[in-house]
Amino acid sequence: MKIKIRKMLKSDIAEFPAEFEKQGWHKPVEQYQMYYNEQENGTRKMFVAEVGGIAIGYATLISHDIS
Repeated sequence: MKIKIRKMLKSDIAEFPAEFEKQGWHKPVEQYQMYYNEQENGTRKMFVAEVGGIAIGYATLISHDIS
């Protein structure tokens, strides 16, 4: 299995909540819209794991100034 790590795509906004629903978890579309917007404005990093063109997971990182 070859795993590719990529940025969040706009199409992930709808796909992530739909996949979580299949597992019985409710994750609102607004959460992913916020993640995407923050990624685009540079306040959040999104790392999406993909296999065969299908997103299989993600991690998110917010950098804070600790000075």
